[in-house]
Amino acid sequence: SKVIIVKKNHKIIHSSQIPTAFCQHHCRRNTNMRIASIVTFLATFSLSIGSANAHLWCNFFRFFPWCEQPVETCNEVSPLSNFDIDAYVSSVWYVQEQEETTYLPVENNYCVTAEYTIYDEPTFWGYTIKVDNQARDVNGNLQSAILGADPKGDITTAELVVAPDFLPTFLGGPYWVVAYDEAEGYALVSNGAPTVPTENGLCVTSSPFSGGGLWIFTRRWQQDQETADLVEEVRGMAEDLGFDTSRLNSVDQTVCGWSE
Repeated sequence: SKVIIVKKNHKIIHSSQIPTAFCQHHCRRNTNMRIASIVTFLATFSLSIGSANAHLWCNFFRFFPWCEQPVETCNEVSPLSNFDIDAYVSSVWYVQEQEETTYLPVENNYCVTAEYTIYDEPTFWGYTIKVDNQARDVNGNLQSAILGADPKGDITTAELVVAPDFLPTFLGGPYWVVAYDEAEGYALVSNGAPTVPTENGLCVTSSPFSGGGLWIFTRRWQQDQETADLVEEVRGMAEDLGFDTSRLNSVDQTVCGWSE
């Protein structure tokens, strides 16, 4: 038989001395407390469903029935095929518009660039492309990040994984080029497929780490009418694909001292 030692009124009491009613009361209370804790968690979780961040919860708890994502309302988007990675990384990209992410707050929407270099040999973790991202705040303070990238499959498909280069590739996030024209000088980049519907009938991407992401790149840094028309054209492409572009914020490239 199990021996239970209970401390009561600073005295040690053997289980044989504990009244049955006392044990039943306290055991029942402990069980009820556990049940209440579980119910409270589930209630809190249920209330969070429907909030702006609910899809982040559901990335980890998809087996709950209320976590079924209405992905059928989002267009099916795929990364480009027949992708020329050598041309894509041939020169610097200037970010004209981007969605705010956890690592790129809107306060740093100045002089944002992305530059890519193909390594001669893969890194220790298998990255084949160096990613040099730079941005500044209104005071000119630099934010720089060196990342690693690697094609997820066929190199002619514009689907890569990207992460800090000290992490293994399996921890990388999706990097999709969904529209690109080297001659016209633009690229539309997304953090994977848009799977989260928004209130205006379009969709955004979702990531438990960054929150998602959508970017409009151009080869030209100048923010003149030519660039404005091109950016508007790419925004239209994004909307035709089903992306919600209302979350895109402009990047100021005019205060950076870029050369002509």
